Amino acid sequence: MFKYLVLVLLVLSSIFAVPAAYSTHQACEPGYKEVIDPETGFAKCVFVEKIVEEIGTEMAEFEFADFQEHIELVVNAKDRTSEISVSLLSPNWQDILIPPKLEKAIFNSERLHAVIFTNEWQCALGVAADPCILVQITREGLGEFTETIQKNVRPIADQIIMDSQFIGMNAKFHSIIIESAKLSEGKPPLATAVYTTKVFPTPKLVSLIGNQLLDKEIRDGGGFYDVLNKFTENDFSEFSLTLRPDKDEILRTITVSLTTTGLPKEMISDVINPLDLIAVSIPNFTGDEVYRSKYFSEGFFPINSIFNVIIITEPDYKVKSVNGGLIPTIRSSADLQDSGWFFTS
Repeated sequence: MFKYLVLVLLVLSSIFAVPAAYSTHQACEPGYKEVIDPETGFAKCVFVEKIVEEIGTEMAEFEFADFQEHIELVVNAKDRTSEISVSLLSPNWQDILIPPKLEKAIFNSERLHAVIFTNEWQCALGVAADPCILVQITREGLGEFTETIQKNVRPIADQIIMDSQFIGMNAKFHSIIIESAKLSEGKPPLATAVYTTKVFPTPKLVSLIGNQLLDKEIRDGGGFYDVLNKFTENDFSEFSLTLRPDKDEILRTITVSLTTTGLPKEMISDVINPLDLIAVSIPNFTGDEVYRSKYFSEGFFPINSIFNVIIITEPDYKVKSVNGGLIPTIRSSADLQDSGWFFTS
């Protein structure tokens, strides 16, 4: 059995090298309590109720922009692997612009859960190297049998992809996959229509799609956007664009991700340095700092730039210390004035 240790860094200026030392499992830090997840059996350190109540009453002092930038690093100490992703996301059409016909088609489809375009290897059952456009349709009420569901889903998906000429891609229908509900991921029972398109490497997709959809102020602001572009230098990096409707908005997410295997044991044992792990995957990634976007330079936006580190390790280990500032509790916006890590589980 393994334990998930989660460190979240709020980035207000730059990220420094962050070593994290492990020790035998001890009691949670002040302001947290330990609980056992009934599904996984993992121990978690979570905020006590008092802290949560205080957060809700004193967080109005800072600003929150629609645009967000996230980096997530998942380290599996046993398998010696890492998964790193850089995401730029916003529900604001001005931040990440999609074609009007596509936007209209998405809003007109009440059953649409999400549209995902990705060049991930084997992005769907029966697809090897071709990029996929995945149209996830809520299948409740579309029939009980596979053939009936597939017959009802196809015209809904075609209207979104074919009729809107999805971001200029010449898509070809491939198949429809029936999926069960995944409550842990917030997914209802789905029928996913799979379309394939021409193969493009990740740098080309970032150039053709990401850079054209992103607002100029975001592109010029650098920050995690620069890191995302650095990731494309690795031939195994993968691109995705996710469009998820929510009432009168569409959450738009551009992500570049990378999986690295065979990590040196010394990099994932006593001390873990997130920036070193990025450098292993991106040879031209240099320096000991990552800066947030200048987009947030005017105002106080403490939770718009997040560096999330998840460490999968033995159950009797915990993060003992970090280099770069620790936020033990979050009681008010005053606790978010400086960059720092907080421990969530």
